[in-house]
Amino acid sequence: MIPDHHRGLTQDVVGYYAKQLASHGNKITPDHICYFTDAYVAKDRAEAIKEYSPFYLYFVHTLWHHGSLEKASQAKGTGYVSSASYDYIKPENRSGAGVDREAMQRTTMADIERKIEVGELAWGSAKEVGDRLIEGAERMGANYLLLNMNVGAMAPEVFLEQIRRFGKDVLPRLQAHQVKRVPAAELVAA
Repeated sequence: MIPDHHRGLTQDVVGYYAKQLASHGNKITPDHICYFTDAYVAKDRAEAIKEYSPFYLYFVHTLWHHGSLEKASQAKGTGYVSSASYDYIKPENRSGAGVDREAMQRTTMADIERKIEVGELAWGSAKEVGDRLIEGAERMGANYLLLNMNVGAMAPEVFLEQIRRFGKDVLPRLQAHQVKRVPAAELVAA
């Protein structure tokens, strides 16, 4: 399961995994990779931002930290993992290996809009969400998706409506799509 928040880092991780599989006589396929992202379906992008951003911001500002802001401040921005511990990650991608909790806590509406624009969040109309998820799955080489669709204490009826929208208007497209290759694996020598 791979989040795609840092594209170069993601390619390094998938490429390393492919190389390790190959060194043991196995070949990576799209059935080995699960693409992880956030999705929210609404009438359009503006409506998705209006409906979902309060929950998303509540999550990143409050819930995501699991009450461990003291630990986060002691980590001095390194997050869960020291990015220096991965020798297979290119130097230009190492900064993305750690999770900066303090930066997460400072997430703003402008950050959400940027994340949607660059494809880190799949929020918008059913067509936009479907397009974004298929594009991400193709880029990752993933035939499986893991989606956050309720990160911030959404009311049950709101969440159920989101599941209905997604199931009716996006899921059939995803089920009909088959990823055939893992691009990052093609970039590494076995």
